[in-house]
Amino acid sequence: MTLSHPQPLPLPVLLERAIAHHQAGQLAEAEQTYRKILQTHPRHTQANFNLGVLALQLQKPALAQPFFLSALENDPGQEQCWQACIEVSLQLGELDSARRLWLEARDALGDREAFLALEPRLSSDALAQAESLYQRGQQLKQQGYLLEAELCWRQAMRLQPRLMPEWQELCASLTRLNEAIALTETGELAKARLQLQGILRHEHSWLGHSALLFGMLHDTDVSVEDMFSAHRGFGERAEQYWPLNATVHANPADPERPLRVGFVSGDLRNHPVAAFLEPALRHLQGRPFQLYAYSNYPKEDEVSSRLRSYLHQWRNIYPLDDETAAQLIRSDGIDILIDLSGHTAYNRLPLFARKPAPLQASWIGYPGTTGLRAMDYYFLIGDQPRFSSLREQFTEKLISLPAVVPFQPLTDAPPVNPLPAFSNGHMTFASFNRISKVNDASLALWGHVLTALPSARLLLGGLDPSATEEALIRCLEQGMDRQQLILCPRMNLQDYLRLHHRVDLLLDTYPYSGGTTTLYGLWMGVPTLTLAGPTLASRQGVANLSSVGLDDFVAVSQEAYVSQAVAWASRLEELARIRAGLRSRLMDSGPGDGDGAGAILAKGLESAWRTIWRRWCRGEPTDSLKL
Repeated sequence: MTLSHPQPLPLPVLLERAIAHHQAGQLAEAEQTYRKILQTHPRHTQANFNLGVLALQLQKPALAQPFFLSALENDPGQEQCWQACIEVSLQLGELDSARRLWLEARDALGDREAFLALEPRLSSDALAQAESLYQRGQQLKQQGYLLEAELCWRQAMRLQPRLMPEWQELCASLTRLNEAIALTETGELAKARLQLQGILRHEHSWLGHSALLFGMLHDTDVSVEDMFSAHRGFGERAEQYWPLNATVHANPADPERPLRVGFVSGDLRNHPVAAFLEPALRHLQGRPFQLYAYSNYPKEDEVSSRLRSYLHQWRNIYPLDDETAAQLIRSDGIDILIDLSGHTAYNRLPLFARKPAPLQASWIGYPGTTGLRAMDYYFLIGDQPRFSSLREQFTEKLISLPAVVPFQPLTDAPPVNPLPAFSNGHMTFASFNRISKVNDASLALWGHVLTALPSARLLLGGLDPSATEEALIRCLEQGMDRQQLILCPRMNLQDYLRLHHRVDLLLDTYPYSGGTTTLYGLWMGVPTLTLAGPTLASRQGVANLSSVGLDDFVAVSQEAYVSQAVAWASRLEELARIRAGLRSRLMDSGPGDGDGAGAILAKGLESAWRTIWRRWCRGEPTDSLKL
């Protein structure tokens, strides 16, 4: 006899059933059914709104707010939802938040009578409201939240149009901050560092501080010791506001119970971080964990939707301030909270400084320490030969996971072509790393290679139109001949992969080496010559090449890097053989088998999480581990 699986209920039936449970006072059943709706329709207005109402009935206003905000994302014309959002802020004593929401609602709804009735509760005195927003902006500015302070002051100006010199100064600081970040993104590291240091001397900014540290990872002029000291300075600043000894956690200390693990990131979307994470999430299903995502990005895409299917809960914390987000994480009972951003864009490291979970770790997004003592661990993928020296560069304890980086190649990627040097009559080198990694030190190395091989070409890909002219100038300043340069704009993935058909050997950047670009190159049959350095950022290429047995493409000094690049120009037959077999080698070694690598990684994560949780339950201190 063949058993048939029950068909999922249509959405209207599910909604009707949820409302019936709700009206009958069967709140647990109602919540379960509303959440079932959100699994397939995460932006469903009524399901989100009703879950918010249900949370208020359970005396949990902080949990209600994200549902109301999700409902408004889908339908900003919902007057009742705006009222509920403002009521929640008032209940939580967050008057500034209530006022901000009121202003947003006024823009969205216009002068509706029921909505305007809330205004007296927010204070009918526009001057008083503006003063409160101004004071809140001052507080945020002192704590390093410059963007949030600017938002408060901008709202204050709308209520009471009086010119505040501090507001003008803040806007000027933000302009300088954006200019400095732009310099980092174009590889002008020395200028960016000086400008960011000047801003931070005047007033602290978490965004600016992270941008400074991110830039340092790319800068050969910064020593390992100075880099660690600078990152630790970020942590010391955080500890001034949120001392660790003030944190208490009530999580049940049961070493074998199912654990709640949360991921915080702005990259849970079409992004390399999500590509590395997804294979592991797929294989963590059915294991003794409840996985939560705390997304810090304003929009979602098809990758976000796919990631949702592997998770117990998905929360968007982008509109929440750090304290509210930390309260949400505590109320979710998260046992292990994992940062996937480090000091990159859309990070929430000040949230981690508040220690909302008993154990916290950083992983994937940033090849370096966060500098926070509140961050207990840093997860490494694979056994790093310099494990002991790396420990000195992290405030976190290191955990080496017995795995390789999962790589999910496109099934419709172009085929690997013959070595182009045979038909071109010359060697073509290339770099597809983002332009911010292409610093003057890397350009100088490439310049030496081209000088030694006058017939060779260097192809630089992924250039934005605004950066092309600057990239050309910087190449010429390093002594390169214009006739040897090929500059290519940013393009779609298929065309980018096809561009490898023109390339014989990729040249890695230093000291921030390539990750995804190296793996894509291997898939297209093109190895990468990399320079191994003392930091984790400078060893990403080493790890990827070693996983497929390409140690001959790892240089240990700048002189060796140049001589090895030149030498491969006279070893074309060997390079052609490597090219022809590289895709199968990648598949056989592990990284190219994304599903198999994901299974190994999931097993490593499960072992790591359980090990550190058992240590916490026993009251043992954190320690570095090789699993």
